[in-house]
Amino acid sequence: MYRKVLALALLAASAMPAAAQVKMQWASSNSDTGATLTFGVPETDEAIISFTCDKGKEMVLVSSYIGSKGLKAEETARIVLTAGKVKKELPGRAIANEENGAVDVE
Repeated sequence: MYRKVLALALLAASAMPAAAQVKMQWASSNSDTGATLTFGVPETDEAIISFTCDKGKEMVLVSSYIGSKGLKAEETARIVLTAGKVKKELPGRAIANEENGAVDVE
């Protein structure tokens, strides 16, 4: 019985967000060459996705910073965006993240 109660308590505690966790937010930045929309922790380099538009170009660069497993740098990859039932897959490539050793996609 004690083990069951302990297991349930640990499960409940692990489901709660950490008190020190900072909420991620959308932020935008503009420059003379274009604009970027990023979802991450304000005032830090911690982000999970960004969208960059360069003036005069029709393409938007979508970058994922979640450290995708099973990818090697420079391999063909894809980013999958979902919102409810809507799903969009974008072609890309795996990029080595030198700061944390992960492989991201853009």
